[in-house]
Amino acid sequence: MKEHFLELKKKYVNYRVWVTGYSLGGSLASMTALYLAKNDLVDKKVVASIPRSADPSTTLTGTLYQKQPLFYRYLVHYNNKMEKGDPFRICGLSDDYGCRNTHRSFSIADHLSYFHINRDKFVQDGCPRDQLF
Repeated sequence: MKEHFLELKKKYVNYRVWVTGYSLGGSLASMTALYLAKNDLVDKKVVASIPRSADPSTTLTGTLYQKQPLFYRYLVHYNNKMEKGDPFRICGLSDDYGCRNTHRSFSIADHLSYFHINRDKFVQDGCPRDQLF
C-alpha cells in the first residue's frame, strides 16, 4: 500500500491527501494519518469525531509502534447542541476531564449528526463543501 501511495503522490503532485473515516474508521484513519505525518508523507493532519484511542499516560513519546499515540493535539469541546455560534472550549490535553461530556447520550442520532449536518445525507449529497465552511 505504501508503494502505491508514493506512486500516486508522485503522479499527482498538487493533490492534497485526505484520510477519512467515521467512528472506529475515524480512529483507524487517524492512525494512518499519523503514520503519514510522522514519515513526512503529508504536511498536516486534522481529525474529527474519533473515539478516544489512547490515553496520555501511554502516549508521551508519540511513537507509533512502541506506545499507542495520542491522536490529536487539542480537543474542541462543545457542552451544548453544537449549533453555529455556540460556545466551545479548547483543551490543550485531549484527555482533560474538564472537556469530557458529563452526561450520557442514549440516542444513536447524536452520533450521526454534527452541527445539524446528518452524516449519511452529507455523504449522499457528495460531501458539499459549503456545509463545512
